[in-house]
Amino acid sequence: MLAYTTVLTILRNLEMKGFLAHQEEGEAHRYFPTVGQRAAQLSALRRLVNSLFHGSAEQLLARLVADRDVTASDLRRLARRISERPRKKRGAP
Repeated sequence: MLAYTTVLTILRNLEMKGFLAHQEEGEAHRYFPTVGQRAAQLSALRRLVNSLFHGSAEQLLARLVADRDVTASDLRRLARRISERPRKKRGAP
């Protein structure tokens, strides 16, 4: 179980980073998200890939395939999604 001060520190850090906001309700604060789930997932995934896989999505996928029970059918669906994905122009974010 996390201590109250630990949870409060995490909430304040997330608020400083723009992921949360709060409303005062009496002596308490009610926290709520300021970004959507998809945006939060993408942000976390980018940080994960950059910090643990040196920016390589291929290394991340290879690790997932090696560590999970991924079927040939799963891989075909993933390959289809990759091939159908719109191409980004060079230099685009």
